Amino acid sequence: SFSLILDAPRPPSPIAGEPNSVWRTERGEITTTFHPAPSGFVVRVVDCADYAIDFAARTVVCRPWPGTDADLFESTFANQIGPLLRTWDGDLVVHASSVVIDGLAIGFFGLSRRGKSTLATAFSRAGHACVTDDGLILLRTG
Repeated sequence: SFSLILDAPRPPSPIAGEPNSVWRTERGEITTTFHPAPSGFVVRVVDCADYAIDFAARTVVCRPWPGTDADLFESTFANQIGPLLRTWDGDLVVHASSVVIDGLAIGFFGLSRRGKSTLATAFSRAGHACVTDDGLILLRTG
């Protein structure tokens, strides 16, 4: 597991070099960038925070942008950064929500903003336990 270290809020500073990867909305707007760092990388989540990941120390330093609500950067860590780290450690993490129905986990897979969380919430309100929202870890057994 990785330890989360919360740093003081500060405006984002330029990150040298080009990102290794960029996540965009369907309209092409950049939401997240990934930049190499000496012992890991920095994930910049636009309008939220920078997450400096150090694989050797197994730490993530979160530097929120000023005015970012604590729920947003904590949720981003839980739903985006955490699954990313699990993938790095070798787990298969897919973008899905899941609930328990009749003792089985049922997953809802799909692109962002297509209703996976809405479906999981509806099932949860109907009395079914929610397994996960956004990051479903698949393990091979048997």
